[in-house]
Amino acid sequence: MFPVSCFALETDPVVIYNLLKDKKYTQAKESVTALIEKQPANAYYYQILSDIYILQNKFDDAVLTCYKMLDYEPANVYATINLAHIYSWTGRFKNSLEYYDKIIALDPENLDYRLEKCRVLAWSGAQKTSLDLYFETFKRFRFEWIYDEMKAKEFLWNRDIKNAIFYYKKSIASNGANTETLFDLAQLYSYLGMHAEAVPYYEKLLAVNPYHSAGIKSRNRNTAALEKIKLSAGYNTRNADSAERLTDAAISTVFLSVEKKVHNIYTLGFTHSRNNYVFFDSTGPADNSISFSFAFKPGYMYGMGLRAGQLNYDTKINPRNSYEAFFWFKTLQNLDTLILYKKENLLNNSTAILSDYNAVSALLKLTYDMDKHFLFNAEYKNGEIDKDKNSFTTAALEAKYTLFPAPACLYFTARAENQKYSSVSSVYFAPSNYNTISALAGFKHNLGKDGLYYGAKDIYYELTYKITADNNNQSAVNPSLGLYADLAQNLNLKISHSITDSPYYKDNTSSFLVTWQP
Repeated sequence: MFPVSCFALETDPVVIYNLLKDKKYTQAKESVTALIEKQPANAYYYQILSDIYILQNKFDDAVLTCYKMLDYEPANVYATINLAHIYSWTGRFKNSLEYYDKIIALDPENLDYRLEKCRVLAWSGAQKTSLDLYFETFKRFRFEWIYDEMKAKEFLWNRDIKNAIFYYKKSIASNGANTETLFDLAQLYSYLGMHAEAVPYYEKLLAVNPYHSAGIKSRNRNTAALEKIKLSAGYNTRNADSAERLTDAAISTVFLSVEKKVHNIYTLGFTHSRNNYVFFDSTGPADNSISFSFAFKPGYMYGMGLRAGQLNYDTKINPRNSYEAFFWFKTLQNLDTLILYKKENLLNNSTAILSDYNAVSALLKLTYDMDKHFLFNAEYKNGEIDKDKNSFTTAALEAKYTLFPAPACLYFTARAENQKYSSVSSVYFAPSNYNTISALAGFKHNLGKDGLYYGAKDIYYELTYKITADNNNQSAVNPSLGLYADLAQNLNLKISHSITDSPYYKDNTSSFLVTWQP
């Protein structure tokens, strides 16, 4: 028996659905469960109950309710498509595709079911199979917007943003009620940081389907990024100890930063931090650090930014300045070029701090995002330590291979690096010719139940394990663990810890970060 309700129970399904529109989920649920008690074999009442659970994001309960429908009506179309949808939303793509095959068998001429299967195949990582089915569907139904949607996704998967946007817009122009392309293009703009450009597509999406939950959440997050101030507060600690590396500092930092987007293409930022130092032989000075930042990003083809900061010590040590300026641009659609010029304060030991040692350098970095599996980086840095005019260069090549995509992402990186200094130093590590090769394995598992999209509530952990070998036949290991959780729509928490252990270097690093957009 069901408990006695404190609401007036409705018996008309139309009235119950109106309760859902008013978000009166408890009253709607109690009304429909009372109907189920009277007519337990009525599949339509289970359909209403499954809709209630879906609107409440109670997907496991919705799945069980759909199975109840299928117990009474094994060919129930509504239950079958709901299961296909729920499994796709929650990243259980194999189960989702199983039910898409069943629904297509029940209704082979339904265009929507075939297109949805194309999309789920893509989400599962089977992009080639998805494109083949897209083309087969286009030939069967001959709608030009299907071909345009297919081409948009193909270009997007090949990292060609320009042509992806072109074909998404072309498909929307032919079929403005296609929620998939509206959502995809809005999401793409959000991920690119082009929040103002995303707004009209979220509005069109929600005009077509006001109950598109992923669209609502993504629209809200996009609006927050565009209009609200972003506040971040955190605590970092680093304890490094190495006689060979001339490093001996335990540094703890508390910081608060404020960031605001202005006119969509400018971002202004301010950070204040308090740093405390402890050295092997003494307690070091503390400082208050401030920095200002400015970034300009008019689209996805190029951007630039500036940052200037100052360390002001409690004791009679002259303030220390730092700065950086960067410019990035897309040489090709999947090739990014970064040019960075910066002055960085050395904080490795008391001498470096008290005598104001700084590294001034220029960096050139190329990033080639080949496909869903491979990403390559090439870096070259040239600079000098300003105090003793000691010039240095760093060159590196790095490759990343992603074996399994999100939500359970397994990836590997390999990196080769060379450092050269013109002379040795008694204050900082300055090798004449130092080579390292490193390999890293990482696993990032997203546990969020919303799925994988811009507005989804993310909860994930990330484990990495890195091994580095050098030309002295010495090796170092570096395990790390990171935890991230969206505590609310615009409030998130990130915690991480890593250690490095080698014959001549040990450190522990921890960080705690909270970000809020009120």
